[in-house]
Amino acid sequence: MKGRKYFAVFVVLAVLFCVSGCERDKNVQIYDRISGIESESVTLSDRETEVVPSSEETESSVLYVYVCGAVEYPGVVELPAGSRVFEAIEKAGGLSGEAAGFAVNQAAALEDGQQITVPTKEEASGWEPERDARTARAEESSGEKIININEAAAEELTVLPGIGKAKAESIVEYRESAGRFGSIEEIKNVSGIGEAVFEKIKDKIAV
Repeated sequence: MKGRKYFAVFVVLAVLFCVSGCERDKNVQIYDRISGIESESVTLSDRETEVVPSSEETESSVLYVYVCGAVEYPGVVELPAGSRVFEAIEKAGGLSGEAAGFAVNQAAALEDGQQITVPTKEEASGWEPERDARTARAEESSGEKIININEAAAEELTVLPGIGKAKAESIVEYRESAGRFGSIEEIKNVSGIGEAVFEKIKDKIAV
């Protein structure tokens, strides 16, 4: 009798253990499913928020410019948006020996599809730079011709006091390599032009 009693208690405990184990497994499975759904939703959310640049945005970040004339390697060059003419000329190998770099505004901003033609010195003979508004005002106030150091050829620069042929050519070479002068004071960066020479020419030049 006592043995049957113990056996019945054992059976009840075994049943309870199995039930609790099944519930635990079921809870684990439910948790795993919920975790899987959450991780999948996070992945989908990340995919939705991923930004893919449009072809228009990619194309607008570069420029294609045709450089021809007196440059080392004429042809189409690729440059980043916002580039300047002098950068396009550098991409084409730089100015050739007979180039009239002064006849091209090398500081101008570029546009996609633009053509830049660099003339030779022979082709640019007789070329006269446009007189901008600042140069015109300076001429009116002083009563004499003002030389625009961003545009003038070497021959024109020699009319300035203290500027001979060598210094005039240095000014043109500096302008072609470094770009247009931002102010008349920058001419002192040219080799051979110090403060004394600048004082002689400062009222006769403009940019």
